[in-house]
Amino acid sequence: MKIPKGEILKIRSAYKARGGDVEELRERKVLLTVEDGLGAGEAWVRAYEALTGDTWEIIGDAASSSVVEDSVDGGDPLTASERVVVQWVFDNMHNRRVKQKDAPTLGAWGLLQECREDGTTRRNFYMSVWPKLLPSRSELDKEGQFDDDNRDLEGHLEELAKWHGRGES
Repeated sequence: MKIPKGEILKIRSAYKARGGDVEELRERKVLLTVEDGLGAGEAWVRAYEALTGDTWEIIGDAASSSVVEDSVDGGDPLTASERVVVQWVFDNMHNRRVKQKDAPTLGAWGLLQECREDGTTRRNFYMSVWPKLLPSRSELDKEGQFDDDNRDLEGHLEELAKWHGRGES
């Protein structure tokens, strides 16, 4: 089953508007994809129908618009932060086993594909986008002041107890 572009977002929005948990809808969709072998588009529709008891109809201009193949999937584009997206792309740049369904958003998946396929995009990602997530030198220095220096705490406590004991005599 092929569905029009944007229809998945409409399904999620409609389910959320009914007070439903979008993560529950997504889990049902995954279950239908894995157990029943449905394509992603049909699984979203069937998950909505199963959880609401209503029939999802593609009407109006959407019925004749360009379609999304069943393989389209991905996280909710409204919930992942830029930091999460960039970190995910960085972590999966060379992971050839990662799938679209693993991406936090469709945008993250698209960015990963662009970075893999185009050297200029990949270079820009590593030179301009990724460094913005790295902590500054001052942030690293501030974090470092509280790092464990591996000194023996019990030894320090014993020294304090001795010192404290000397001050009382």
